[in-house]
Amino acid sequence: MKYEALKNTDFFSFFNFQESEFFNLSFKGICLKPGGFQEYIDLILCLDNEEEIVQAFLYLDREWIGNEASINPFGKDISKSFIDALYPKDLNDEFKPSLITSLWNLKGTKDTIICLDKVIQAWENSDSQVKAFLDAYRGSLKEVSKKNNDNVEIRMKNLIENGKNRLLITIIFPR
Repeated sequence: MKYEALKNTDFFSFFNFQESEFFNLSFKGICLKPGGFQEYIDLILCLDNEEEIVQAFLYLDREWIGNEASINPFGKDISKSFIDALYPKDLNDEFKPSLITSLWNLKGTKDTIICLDKVIQAWENSDSQVKAFLDAYRGSLKEVSKKNNDNVEIRMKNLIENGKNRLLITIIFPR
C-alpha cells in the first residue's frame, strides 16, 4: 500500500493523524500522531523509495488500552482500524476479519457489555491464533505473530519503552 493511499482511508481521517517528524535511515520514516490521546499513541511508517509502506508500527501505552480486567474502547477502535487499513484486503483468509471482530468485541473480566448476539459472545474462543493475539492485546501474553504467505506478517508485542509499558502492533510487508 502506498502512503498516499493510506492517507485517503477512513482510518487516517477518523483518527486525524498528523505528521510529526521524518527521518531517513535505509528507508524513509514518518512519525504520526492522532488528533486525540496523543500522549498514549505513536504511529510510525517506514516507506521505500516508491513511497510503499514496508513496515507499520502502532505503539499504545498499556495503561491507556487496559489489561485483563478492563479494556479501553478507544484503544480497541484504533487497533482494529489500524489492522483493517493496513492488512492487505486481497488475502483470501479468515484471519483478518476474525481478528478485527474479536478485537472490537474484546472485554475485560470487570467490563460489562450487553451483547445481543450469542455468536459474538463465543467468538473469542473460536480461533486459537486470534485468541493468542487477544491475549497479547490484554497483556497476558508477551508476544505473538502470524505470517500470511509471503505477503504480510502481523505481530503484537508487549514491551517497555522509555520506562513505559506499551503494546506494539507491527505489520510487515516482506520484500
